[in-house]
Amino acid sequence: MLIEQRVQLDAVEIEVDAIDGVVIVVVAKPVEVGIAVVKGKPAVVVGVHADAIAAVHRRREVADDQDQRVRLRAASHERQDRAVGVRMIDFAKDKPAVENANLTMNGSAVDLHRSWALRPALVLETKGALPKTKLVFSRGEIAVEKGKAVDPDTNTEALSLETLVFERNAAALSDEPFVKAAGASCTVTYMFKTNTDFPCYRAFDPKRPMRSSAAAKMQASQLLVGHFAGRNGHGIAFPDFCRMSEPIVLQPKGEAFVPVTESIGDEDDFKRTIACDPLNSNEDIAGPVKHKPDTRRLRAG
Repeated sequence: MLIEQRVQLDAVEIEVDAIDGVVIVVVAKPVEVGIAVVKGKPAVVVGVHADAIAAVHRRREVADDQDQRVRLRAASHERQDRAVGVRMIDFAKDKPAVENANLTMNGSAVDLHRSWALRPALVLETKGALPKTKLVFSRGEIAVEKGKAVDPDTNTEALSLETLVFERNAAALSDEPFVKAAGASCTVTYMFKTNTDFPCYRAFDPKRPMRSSAAAKMQASQLLVGHFAGRNGHGIAFPDFCRMSEPIVLQPKGEAFVPVTESIGDEDDFKRTIACDPLNSNEDIAGPVKHKPDTRRLRAG
């Protein structure tokens, strides 16, 4: 379907220089994939659900005749009632359409719990002899006992923080599944000298959600991927509002991630510790976050 319309100015526009200035426009309302005119340029219009977070990546391919062309794909994830669906559009096809991207783990298909959509996902492509396309997910939840009052004098709080990486060959066909490559389930514990006037020195109280805390800030932090761990591959970093110069950095170790630094600070003022285990269970990633026993709050005194 050819769409001739002008896209609202609040739409997200992503310039793709490699395709003669074509503009990819992501709009937060259901529309069919089509063509529009944006600022005098042809544009590919993609309808994205309001809960979805779209990412665009491109890669160069060498055809049999050695002519280079660019293959453009858009990926997004959509939170449904019980699970997260991953969608892709391959613009190299004659008729681009929204297609499901399958995720597999331990040799079987897996559905991500809807909580994995509460934080932005990342799409990246590695370099090298066999470049990979990676989907990086994360989720976090403060360990609070439901229905139990939070003592203002509490001097510790904990956060369950999990991350998952799925990958496939960058040259793979659109219907080839992404396979789980690594995952970690971490417990981040904060201990502090209580001062309820400052976010980093108080525990989060669900009954007062506008009063943030160290764990609440970390739960909302942006996930970053890069060579943070030197030559040990792509590390994952979570900036820490309460310790700006000391983010949580996880480095890959086999099919898991381990923290580069397990502990910072001093219990007499502010201390952060993190412990991680492999995340290998289909059941665990398809369900809500499971807090470990050591995430229970410690009461002052």
